[in-house]
Amino acid sequence: MIAQTVDHALASTAHPVIVVTGHQAQNIKAALTNKQVQFVHEADYAKGMSHSVRAGIRALTAEIDAVLICLGDMPLVEPAMLRHIMSLYAPARGHEIIIPTFEGQRGNPVLWGKRFFFQLQNLSGDRGGGQIMHHYSDVLLECQVSTDGVRRDFDTFEKLAALF
Repeated sequence: MIAQTVDHALASTAHPVIVVTGHQAQNIKAALTNKQVQFVHEADYAKGMSHSVRAGIRALTAEIDAVLICLGDMPLVEPAMLRHIMSLYAPARGHEIIIPTFEGQRGNPVLWGKRFFFQLQNLSGDRGGGQIMHHYSDVLLECQVSTDGVRRDFDTFEKLAALF
């Protein structure tokens, strides 16, 4: 599952692709052997998703203008959808946070402009950027997508089994 998710990110033209590891880090690295990714390990992964987001943001270089935060358990988000989300990023038009929606429901991945990196580095708990997103509706663009892959994660064995 992680290999497919990473393959989609690599095919999307996103660069660099940073993989934050925590639980089962060695297995994840093994599954991604020979893929052009940068690994960042987050020792405090058990404290919640915010720690993984923070680790990924810390790994960005100064010339990165935006980050697309993808979840490793969402293999149905295809490269074309990632490219579409990235194409909508337009700070001059007030589109600094891009979030896909399916049937009116927000999903992932979310693209964040550079001005939000500091806040993303200061997240806490087991939630991602959603805890700061509601403060910035003026620069948030929801993009309707045609498949439910942005809403489907496979974080249990039962959900993963249902995929096949």
